[in-house]
Amino acid sequence: MSHLFAISMLAALLMASPCLAEGLEEISAYGYGGYFSWKEYDDSGSRLLKESGPIFGAGAAARVDLHQRSLILHGKAELFGTVVNYEGQTQSDDRDFNNRPVDSDTRYFGAKFEGDLGWRFAFDGGSLEPFFGLGYRTWIRDIDNSSATTEAGMRFPVGGATEYWDTIYTRYGLKGEVPMGNETALFLEAGAKYPLYNRNEAKDTSVGDVTIEPRSDWSAFAELGLRHKAFRPSIFYEGFRFKRSHNEQKAGYLIWQPKSESDIVGISFAYIFR
Repeated sequence: MSHLFAISMLAALLMASPCLAEGLEEISAYGYGGYFSWKEYDDSGSRLLKESGPIFGAGAAARVDLHQRSLILHGKAELFGTVVNYEGQTQSDDRDFNNRPVDSDTRYFGAKFEGDLGWRFAFDGGSLEPFFGLGYRTWIRDIDNSSATTEAGMRFPVGGATEYWDTIYTRYGLKGEVPMGNETALFLEAGAKYPLYNRNEAKDTSVGDVTIEPRSDWSAFAELGLRHKAFRPSIFYEGFRFKRSHNEQKAGYLIWQPKSESDIVGISFAYIFR
């Protein structure tokens, strides 16, 4: 489903390209660095694991006037990746090997595509723009093999995991820009997201491949920065929230995705080509 969604978005963009090119107001490229964390919680609210560390990404964005400088389309495409520290605990039917602390590394690599449609209200050189949008985010979460120690001091191996995640989500928010001089403006974007579809395909687990659909939850995003001539530095926050999935039965075991939270806080730098 996720691949069909991405192909459909690309096809729609290509068919509309002459109209988009005619109304193109701005196109830019950006890179960012920040702090990333991923946390999972059990049903009682206790934290099961935390992954944290630096994250880096790069992408391109465009703004198109669809109608009389009021109906505005925003588009964004981005790649990101990181290697972060994993702090968790083991899971085993054997009490000697269960709930033992384990450290490892986790690799992330993914892509994000977003499109927003807003209505811009202009005033004294600035603007306010409420908007609605759709996004698609796909990523690989690859946890390395490691080892842990029993209470008696015996070390034992701990298998890693590779997960393929997809989420399709809606975006609701407000964009604004306030002039601070002839060639400088302060801009802000903030809002909330809610997923329409979530999927986690875990590969080569102890019971084989398992596909889980975490339930949706609200999350937030925000960006604040300055636009000066062709340069646009900013600070940003992006969150994703997933409720506990329903149980899936596989080879006699009940499997689920715990409540999960993702947060990124970072600094972005964009260059505006047009």
